[in-house]
Amino acid sequence: IDACLIFGYQCLPLLYIALLFRVRDKLNPKAANKTLALELRDSDESLAPIRFLFSDYQCSRWYFEIVDLYRRIFFVGVLPLIGNNNTIKTYIGCALALLSTIYFRELTPYRVEFTNLLAVIAQYVILLAFMAALMIMSDSVESIGLSDFALGCILALANLIVVGLAMFLGWRRYKVERAVAKARAARALKIEWAVEFSNNKFQTTIKSVVQRAVP
Repeated sequence: IDACLIFGYQCLPLLYIALLFRVRDKLNPKAANKTLALELRDSDESLAPIRFLFSDYQCSRWYFEIVDLYRRIFFVGVLPLIGNNNTIKTYIGCALALLSTIYFRELTPYRVEFTNLLAVIAQYVILLAFMAALMIMSDSVESIGLSDFALGCILALANLIVVGLAMFLGWRRYKVERAVAKARAARALKIEWAVEFSNNKFQTTIKSVVQRAVP
């Protein structure tokens, strides 16, 4: 049963790849700039069923959900099963965390700039966690005057800062989007009122002209 579940779970990324690759031209449309390309992709209703796979990413990074999925699978499901030497696994984790940090920083896959910044910070926190584990295993924590507990508190604080920053800036972005939506609705209401007023004034003027013109 476990093997069947693992096989089924591993089939999901392959299915996602097939779905995205089939419509790759629509996911990364040719346009004059990135903004126009995003507008073309967002307005394509044929992509609605799989929009959850790419909506957060730039057009040229339409495949990134699959890459990130395999990155998580490796860190959570593969790395713990590589042999019995925890030190070697920690070195591998440090190397991969560093590569992941560079990957996120250089590609900037997300369409929202703040999300890219937050993703890079999160990769640094993961790298810090692996480095801390390496320090604990090599007994080098005490040489810098820290206990295992103090180091754990530093890691917990770093994670809390990232989560708190994400929640705060997400809330601020939500407030800005709400304000923009209200401003648009108010402008639309003003335009509608102006059109209605002009129409009524036009009808009144026509009636007045007709009444004056009739002997």
